[in-house]
Amino acid sequence: MLKERCGVITADAATDQRFAASESVVINNIRSLLVVPVLVGNRALGLIEIENSLSISGFDENDLDLTSIVASMIGIALDHLEMSQARERAIAQLQAAQEQLIATQERLVISERMGMLGRLASGIAHEVKNHLSPFMLADMIAHKYKNDEEIQESAELMLEAQQRILGLVDEIRLFAGGAQSPGNADLCDICAIITGVLRFVRCDRVVKAADIQFRPTERPLAYADAHRIRQVLINLIRNAADALPAQGGRIEIRVSTQNEHVVIDVADNGRGIPADIAGRVFEPFFSTKGDKGLGLGLDISRQIAVAHGGTLSFESTEGEGTVFRLTLPPTPPDKQAPPYDDMTTDPHGNRTPLSLVSIPGES
Repeated sequence: MLKERCGVITADAATDQRFAASESVVINNIRSLLVVPVLVGNRALGLIEIENSLSISGFDENDLDLTSIVASMIGIALDHLEMSQARERAIAQLQAAQEQLIATQERLVISERMGMLGRLASGIAHEVKNHLSPFMLADMIAHKYKNDEEIQESAELMLEAQQRILGLVDEIRLFAGGAQSPGNADLCDICAIITGVLRFVRCDRVVKAADIQFRPTERPLAYADAHRIRQVLINLIRNAADALPAQGGRIEIRVSTQNEHVVIDVADNGRGIPADIAGRVFEPFFSTKGDKGLGLGLDISRQIAVAHGGTLSFESTEGEGTVFRLTLPPTPPDKQAPPYDDMTTDPHGNRTPLSLVSIPGES
């Protein structure tokens, strides 16, 4: 029937030689049989077969005509379905190709920006170092006024700022080139690092307006590059401060140990991160600060976390605040050291309990 493209009626299939090779006719004891091909143009899509096992001569020409009409309608419907599916596949392929093209363009743009950034960082590194040379006077002044605690602390902050600026330029240059800083990992007192960071950022105009609370309940050690962990924390604290409301802004820093990992949370009660941009937070050059932000801080921070074998993630509720979480892996067994006591030592050798570090915001 498919070969001849025509319908067939048989009054007695059991005696019809055309169906002699059909085992189903014998097994099912089929008497009358009506078969019509489902055609679309010259294509045969299948068959409609109506069987009658009760009587012979069960079908006539009218049944054949009706079944042929139904077969034609089914053929048209199937043809439309095939075309619709083909169209959907074509649209999906075009969309995939478009998305791939857009992703490729974005990668090219980022690559070009990275190249420009790397050239810029390399070009200004020398000038930056020259302009930071006067900072070395702070060391001379500190040696001259060894008994003046205020001068000692100010000098220390100036020298620390110099090192951070130089380190940041080098970090951007390496980041733009796709390389990682070799780092200088060692056993670190995480709470001491956070205390030092809080002392450093209190000079920042935006940060010092916030109420910052740090209440450590434990004092874990981590095998890490202290300088780069400070860089991550400074970035997270500054970002949190930028997101705070004009009044009542609060930042809370928490330290804990979970499954042997050291966990540092930087939580704020700011505006939160909208759901539609949450997926782009770590994207290079993406910033919600306009001209005030380069859009590299969080990406660099995440790469620093990953280079330590850790993670940097966040949870945010729009209008309520955000928590960024830095995790550092367990300290290698061969790097373990006795735990620190619950005292912190400032740059002048003074030891105080580590019960609370609080920087109240300015009104």
